[in-house]
Amino acid sequence: MSQEEWQDVYVEADVNSAYSIFISKLRNLYDKNVPLVRSNSGKSKNKQPWITRGIIKSILTRNRLYKLSLKQPTDENRKKYKTYRNKLTSIIRLSRKMHFTQKLENSNGNTESMWKTINTLLNKNNSHNTDEFIVNGNKLSDPKQIADAFNTYFTNIGANLASNIHNNNGHFSQYLPRNNKKSLFLNPTNIHEILEIVRLLKCTKSSGYDELSINVIKRIIHYIASPLCYIFNLSLSTGFFPQSMKIAKIVPIYKKDDASQISNYRPISLLPSLSKIIEKIVYKRLYSFLDINKILISNQYGFRKNHSTDYAILQLCDQIAASMSKKEHIIGIFMDLSKAFDTIDHNILLCKLRTYGIRGTALDWFKSYLCNRRQFVSFKSSASNISSINCGVPQGSILGPLLFLIYINDIIHAAPLFTYVLFADDTNVFYSHPNIHTLINSINTELNKLSLWFKCNKLSLNIEKTNYIRFSNIHSQNLQHADICIDGLVLNEKNDTKFLGITIDANLNWNKHVHNVCTSVSRATGILNKFRHFLPTKALTTIYNSLLLPHISYCNIAWGNSGITQINSILLLQKRALRICSHSHYLSNTDPIFQKFKSLKANDIHYFQTAIFMYKFSQNILPLTFRDMFTLNRNIHSYPTSHSSDFHLSNPVTLLAHRSIRHHGPDAWNSLPNNIKSSTSLYSFKALLKKHLVSQYTT
Repeated sequence: MSQEEWQDVYVEADVNSAYSIFISKLRNLYDKNVPLVRSNSGKSKNKQPWITRGIIKSILTRNRLYKLSLKQPTDENRKKYKTYRNKLTSIIRLSRKMHFTQKLENSNGNTESMWKTINTLLNKNNSHNTDEFIVNGNKLSDPKQIADAFNTYFTNIGANLASNIHNNNGHFSQYLPRNNKKSLFLNPTNIHEILEIVRLLKCTKSSGYDELSINVIKRIIHYIASPLCYIFNLSLSTGFFPQSMKIAKIVPIYKKDDASQISNYRPISLLPSLSKIIEKIVYKRLYSFLDINKILISNQYGFRKNHSTDYAILQLCDQIAASMSKKEHIIGIFMDLSKAFDTIDHNILLCKLRTYGIRGTALDWFKSYLCNRRQFVSFKSSASNISSINCGVPQGSILGPLLFLIYINDIIHAAPLFTYVLFADDTNVFYSHPNIHTLINSINTELNKLSLWFKCNKLSLNIEKTNYIRFSNIHSQNLQHADICIDGLVLNEKNDTKFLGITIDANLNWNKHVHNVCTSVSRATGILNKFRHFLPTKALTTIYNSLLLPHISYCNIAWGNSGITQINSILLLQKRALRICSHSHYLSNTDPIFQKFKSLKANDIHYFQTAIFMYKFSQNILPLTFRDMFTLNRNIHSYPTSHSSDFHLSNPVTLLAHRSIRHHGPDAWNSLPNNIKSSTSLYSFKALLKKHLVSQYTT
């Protein structure tokens, strides 16, 4: 389509009108060039995807030979039939093998797609489709009524939670810092930026209200980038977000328990695909502004560049180890917020944005982006009525998580005695003190302050799922139970709890987590074993890398130094899995197999991740929390030594401190060859380090 044909868009000064004209023209072109066709799937509904046309012809030939062998049962006819049948069976098996091998390779890195393929191989059907739902005691079977019931439930979750939060003792503004004197300017975009954003978007086939998937947009973006650029710049300059981009399509996905209860489903929000482009444009400008002005607190590890769950867990472990080394008592409270993204109050969020420097047209844009949002539920090809959403940030959006970080950013001012470890809505606080009674009294006082902050900000704390751990050291193991309370409600004390996907226990010995890892690895190894005679090495390796290795690698930097016995239990399972992948004997030496697959052993994965952490420290690209964690020898000694460029090794007084990153990190770095330590980029450092570790696996 030529640029002249977009003139109707370019002359519009109202962003809603411009976008309406654009999307109308685009849909007409899409319907004209990609028309809907009726697929006649009845004849082939039982046909497996690996059964090709050639195989179908061969099946017909086989059937004719079979009938001939029955009508004329001579030795020649029977032999001819059996030979043809056996050959065809081999071909069908090979075709099936190639089909699933290709699907596994295509789904590499996508766990959901991987499990879908594996369940097909295992003949498992994980669908939980039901034709009847129970809503307010009534049975619903009409898809339209069910869709409306889902929409009513999903729309009111956040509003109902927020309405039950009562506060008469404070105001959210009392926790806010002084106004930032600098202001955000949403500078205009250009065609080059739009093309680059679309190039980096994840390919998906799903579509929202606009019925355009990311896959389609990637194919046509060069033809529509110019009018989109005009519309986006019009939006940024006027402070209005297109109304049609604020309609979300919700798909209910079953979670667990009774499939007839709508409360056992979670909403998957599909926003218009084109809205993701302008959201990404604004996200880049907002995040850059927050980063330059150092607005986001250093304790927040969620949805931030150069931040991860690894770092959040490392901070937690470092805090515990430091307190225990000083023979202090330490308690960690692990909080659970109910539907935190859904209960955000728009007026409070806009006030916080203004405080941090988002003013004028930029603030108008965010107000337009948040307000007057609507959604509908799609269920079995039926769509519910469209409902309005009055609170929360858009689920499935690009800007939503960052806006939530801004919303919760001032939480550290509520209870300043606490050490905070935050990952988006995962809120965890810690406090230590030499005197256990002072510790408990202080924690209870601070928790009440924190509870007030939650109420002022209309966030719902789930007391039943909030728990605490009293981390044990020698002089605190025999202490009596003490009540930790929030608003007079006693919290549950636990010996272990889930924290960002790993299991933290009171002794920080990682026994429970290693057990969980072994269970997951065993399950994946069992799947490999079932397919060892069916899939080739390449496909088995794909399963190994996608379903087994992530359990061993995830946050290994925190728990992978727990103990030889624990790591060996994982390593034995890892060796068994690689023997299966390589179709080797169950007692064969695995070092050559690790070399062949260029795969690291469990203990070396820990060393690898620790060395990467130290390299990032040396390059000053770690979060601020870790910037002063280590010291070079040359900064301690007044005279030059042969190890001046090495990190200074601490003298840990406890086993926990000895295994912590403060001691183990410098030890790992100092043992590296100089050519690896002097790498000019993180990419080359990782490549050289992995090559160095794999080369040590000798036959």
